[in-house]
Amino acid sequence: MNKLKSTYIALATSIALTGLQADIANISTRALIDPANGGDSFILSGIVITDTPQRVLVRAAGPSLQGVNGVSDPGLLLVDVEGNILGELDDWQSAPNSFAAALTGFAPSDPAEAAYLTTLDPGAYAVQANANEAGFVLLEVYDTPLQTIAQGVGNAADSGADFTILNTALTATGLDAALAGEGPFTLFAPTDAAFAALPEGTLDTLLGEPGLATLTDILLLHVIGSQIASTDLVAGDNVAPSLLDGSDLTVNVGDGVTVNGSNVIETDAFGTNGVIHIIDTVILP
Repeated sequence: MNKLKSTYIALATSIALTGLQADIANISTRALIDPANGGDSFILSGIVITDTPQRVLVRAAGPSLQGVNGVSDPGLLLVDVEGNILGELDDWQSAPNSFAAALTGFAPSDPAEAAYLTTLDPGAYAVQANANEAGFVLLEVYDTPLQTIAQGVGNAADSGADFTILNTALTATGLDAALAGEGPFTLFAPTDAAFAALPEGTLDTLLGEPGLATLTDILLLHVIGSQIASTDLVAGDNVAPSLLDGSDLTVNVGDGVTVNGSNVIETDAFGTNGVIHIIDTVILP
């Protein structure tokens, strides 16, 4: 059966996400699929968004399933009622907004699994999980309200999305509590690889008791006390004061985007109290 023509099947058995922003709803479907039974194999489910647009995370799990033969590399497809493809993804960390997906706390635990974060307008949609081998696939749709920047970084660290050191540093300095406050904030978040690139022994020194004051200053240099999204930037230099007294951050928009010389590799992961941009180098005072 053609993937897009099968959309109507899902709509007949759709479940509604009603848009209760205080709660996270989850729709789960698990099935055994087998390409030997007729070409491409997939499981299909439908969702209906009611009342207001909803931010949802769609994910397809296989290798992380316990006690069953989960497929090793599931993919997913999201289409609207007209059969238009809204999202198609294999490995979740390859998505342009993979960090934003990790902030939700519902990113897959295995990098071979698929996840797609998007906002859907009211209407009917079909979600499909597929694989080219026999085994079980778990297809899930989560309603994912925004969280604070601090909560999001913690979620990303828990998902194994390359932000464990940043989360540890924020907790050690107490700045996680500040980034859970009202804000707004803009956080330029270094990856684990960025911290690992510091001179040997530097990170251990910073995380020790005598180094926490220096670590605090370094982290404050990564935060602006206002929300600055990528759409707020202009070509050339954009200068804003960091939370470290007397220190400015310069975001340069040219062929790429840099902040104080560090490359911005993902933008606009929003939280309830600000926005996070991902950078590949730790900015030093």
